Amino acid sequence: HQHTVPDLSALLRCRRLRSSKMSSCQQEGPSVQGRAATWRWQDSSLALLYGFVFFSQFKPSEPFLVHYLTVDKGIARHVVNTMIFPLYVYARLPCEALSGLCSELLGGRVVLVVGAACGFATVVLTCCSESLWPQQLAQFTVAVSFASRLAVPQAVFMFVPPAKAQQHIHLVKAVLLLSNSGSAILGQVLRDCAQANLLWLYVFSAVCQGASLICAALLLWIEVPVVLS
Repeated sequence: HQHTVPDLSALLRCRRLRSSKMSSCQQEGPSVQGRAATWRWQDSSLALLYGFVFFSQFKPSEPFLVHYLTVDKGIARHVVNTMIFPLYVYARLPCEALSGLCSELLGGRVVLVVGAACGFATVVLTCCSESLWPQQLAQFTVAVSFASRLAVPQAVFMFVPPAKAQQHIHLVKAVLLLSNSGSAILGQVLRDCAQANLLWLYVFSAVCQGASLICAALLLWIEVPVVLS
């Protein structure tokens, strides 16, 4: 029998090769897991953001607001036109300025929660009171609600990489338009075909505003990763 002497240099090269492969696998594993976690986080965040935008604008009672105030609530039309609706116009500009300032100081997600709460309060004030001052107060809450939508693009940039932000901003606008048109069509169908009472349309709107508030609150509790890859 012939005894072979092992090549020490070959053994060292094999050990180095195995150790380098193991280290590369260990480095690659967490990065893959991190990317998967980031994708799951982005999907859930965007789903909540799209849900917030959709439900916040889905108000089938909105096309019948004047009829509801003048006929169901018994408020004179000239009072609605001179003492209620103009308050929204006056409140819109300062509310938008405050929305931008609060987005910078407190964060866009806080502004979205406040806007969703004001949207829910607007529906409640409109349908649960017959006096004048709650309807006037509702014009301020709806102004805050609409002004808070300015924080949606900031949330998009927070939740997605900059390269995909423009795409998702366009998708958010598409969801908003779909919600507006869909709610108007649904309200018209329920009112004309199903002979639904306007109060039930406002209850439907209140449920959607509550859903948008839930989505905004869940967005507030999501932890944002330091780096989006």
